[in-house]
Amino acid sequence: MIKIMLAWVEQLPQLHQDPVQESDFLKIKSVFIEEELMSLTMAIIAINSWNRIGVGFIAPPQQ
Repeated sequence: MIKIMLAWVEQLPQLHQDPVQESDFLKIKSVFIEEELMSLTMAIIAINSWNRIGVGFIAPPQQ
């Protein structure tokens, strides 16, 4: 389960290079119900957005 989830986390920010394959979607869908998958996907999108803002504004990481 963790391996499939982490693959999803790695894959979504890289859509410009490699679109989600149906087989990958079916794997993640077999592990999570729709509400869980939506929550996971929204968290990935939020974190990716914050990272892009930080990079765009050349903001150093906060400790």
